[in-house]
Amino acid sequence: MPEERNLEVLNIAVHKVEKEQYTKETKIILSDYILAIDEYSKLFLNEFIDIYQNPRKTSKSFAQFDKDELEDGRFENLLGKYIDSTYGFLEVSKRIAKRFAVKLESESLATGGYVFCIDYKNETKQNFAVIILNQKVHPVILEDGGRFKLSASFMLETNSINMAANVKIRDWQDGADSSYLSYIRGKKQLTEYFKKFIGCTTAQPSTTATNNVINAVYGYIDYAFEDITERSERKEKAKDAMYHIMYGNLEHVSFETVRNFVFQDEAEREKFMDYISEKQFEISEEFSPNGTVLKKLQRFEYKSRGIELKIRNDVFQDNSRVEFDEQNNLVIKDPEIRNLFNMQN
Repeated sequence: MPEERNLEVLNIAVHKVEKEQYTKETKIILSDYILAIDEYSKLFLNEFIDIYQNPRKTSKSFAQFDKDELEDGRFENLLGKYIDSTYGFLEVSKRIAKRFAVKLESESLATGGYVFCIDYKNETKQNFAVIILNQKVHPVILEDGGRFKLSASFMLETNSINMAANVKIRDWQDGADSSYLSYIRGKKQLTEYFKKFIGCTTAQPSTTATNNVINAVYGYIDYAFEDITERSERKEKAKDAMYHIMYGNLEHVSFETVRNFVFQDEAEREKFMDYISEKQFEISEEFSPNGTVLKKLQRFEYKSRGIELKIRNDVFQDNSRVEFDEQNNLVIKDPEIRNLFNMQN
């Protein structure tokens, strides 16, 4: 059973888009009814969130709406018209299903599915999710003359989910960073038509993604190791490993590759995954590492008026050339600096 969470279903609807592989034709079955908000819809949402937030079950990525997309019927526009009450929930869910059908026609290998729209609160924060379930989930969804309802006995499984996207409404409205929009691909590769359906960019900004990975690794080490010396040694090894694997793959790297390289012991990887799942770190499964952020793993940088310092982190290890004194003043003990100063002045 999934973990119980503070979730509230505000509205939920489902429509069906039928399509076979190697064809372009789609058939849309639009429901004229919103699903009942009962124990089954609550269970459905709880199981979806359990899958969506579990990095072991899905590959999640973070993005933003594509501001260059000008289609009037784009997903961002439809969501905005629902939030400002131009469209009611049933109407906006129908328009979202129709948009999905249009984008589906351009992908010959794609199949249809059930299009769920859910307006819900998670810990009092409003979210809007679109979930595409595959066409063969009849134990989950019952059909009766174009009217759908959730089965009294079902368990949502990862392989039932083709794709899904989630928008944190307040963060999106406030113009927050890229974490307001996320999407998963279940066990399938995310295809271009789904990204076009949502109308989103494909990647989290490299600075955000790289910092999130570094903070997750350091956070786990702080959490898992109480001994200060061991913690310091672990961070030093992790820092070198992160720099090596990410700086060598600046164009593209998977989070799985990074964590396998940093935590080579399988049991420790499992503990790390438990940690980031519990703390809900927003880490894209695939990202482009940021070279500037990574260089800070290897050197200390400081800028102030008239002062600019760059010191490799390993120089601080034995205090023979650089150290902080008891008053926390930085002391540089390299005599070559004085010699160079005398030559230039």
